[in-house]
Amino acid sequence: MTVKRILIAEDDLFLQQIYQRSLTEAGYEVDLASDGKQALEKLKADHIDLVLIDLKMPVMSGEELVLSLKKDPSLSSLPFMVLTNTGEDDITEKCKEWGAKGCFTKSNLSFEEIIERIRSIIGKGNVVVKESKKQLNTTQEKKPSSTRRVLVVEDDPFLLQIYRQNLEERGFSVMPVESGAQALDILERDQHYEVIILDLLMPEMDGFTVLEKLSGLGVSKKIPVIVLTNLSQESDHKKALELGAKDFAIKSELSFDEIVAKVEAALRSSPSA
Repeated sequence: MTVKRILIAEDDLFLQQIYQRSLTEAGYEVDLASDGKQALEKLKADHIDLVLIDLKMPVMSGEELVLSLKKDPSLSSLPFMVLTNTGEDDITEKCKEWGAKGCFTKSNLSFEEIIERIRSIIGKGNVVVKESKKQLNTTQEKKPSSTRRVLVVEDDPFLLQIYRQNLEERGFSVMPVESGAQALDILERDQHYEVIILDLLMPEMDGFTVLEKLSGLGVSKKIPVIVLTNLSQESDHKKALELGAKDFAIKSELSFDEIVAKVEAALRSSPSA
């Protein structure tokens, strides 16, 4: 069976890795492009069966990429799907006008739904590829000699699942929670965690409030807190550190391996290390 090839045009490194992993495990061969121009060059150079296109990219936006595909006779019939976080009311209509095979909002992302849609367009992935990829992951995993506990606070269920899956594969014991209130309730009863990963943008109780309450409980002095967010303002960075965070990083600028490296660094600097 010929392996179907998918190009992911996405500038967010973290999401690139998530998409690549999920699609590779589904049996597809995956290539990556960090902007529309790079994606267009790869599409002209190699055979691709389907493209996933982020709308907001540097150099050449996703919309510009789509319009370029439509103008090129050799690429005009290539199936593509749109991934967006814009929240614009007319995106669905634009996707229909462009002839997109699907239009998905990242914040409501269900990869099972995307994979089912991909299968309906280009067929199922190669099971042999999927199995060999899993074997490759198994041989490359670097598991610590003892289980270490990580509390992950993230309101996006999809990202929470990804954090848990990747950390557990590296030998961590993960407690995933979707709200700051839930995290505080757990920590009031159990403070035997080595690291806390905390999102800032959450409903009802944001990450800054969580940090304030953790400081009041004395938790942030015992357990290093790594803030992972898409807030990029220097003032947000400074405020999080002042409230007791050990580290601060922008999600879109990190691969998951880099996130794990931050967890390892926090563990080494922990008072209990």
